[in-house]
Amino acid sequence: MHSDDPQQLELLRVCRIGRAQGLKGEVTVQIFTDEPEYRFAPGAVLYTKDGEEEYVVESSRTFKNRWIIKFEGIDDRDASEAANGVVLYGEADDPEEMLEADEWYPKDLISLEARLAEGNTLGLKPGTVVGKVV
Repeated sequence: MHSDDPQQLELLRVCRIGRAQGLKGEVTVQIFTDEPEYRFAPGAVLYTKDGEEEYVVESSRTFKNRWIIKFEGIDDRDASEAANGVVLYGEADDPEEMLEADEWYPKDLISLEARLAEGNTLGLKPGTVVGKVV
């Protein structure tokens, strides 16, 4: 179960469950992540927005540029049809590890100053503030 701790990791939207795929509980998903191999790896845990329900990936595969996922506990077509439309979230990556890898989420850029780079093509002084990210 997702923690009730107010210091819990932030949840990021990963996918929306779509149509049932076959008879054994697989579903198609509309993805909102740039790391589907990581987010849909067997054993990965995804959550509903409120964190009340967990969806554990049992298996995943791609077919014609679509992701098809089998979640634990969704074992037949009726269950997979009932899950249609559920939006799932995953925990954000560790900020320290992201910093070391020079990675960030777009939301992390909001309110940062935009400055002119060294050798900018405008011929203006490098470091000049030209705006803020909104």
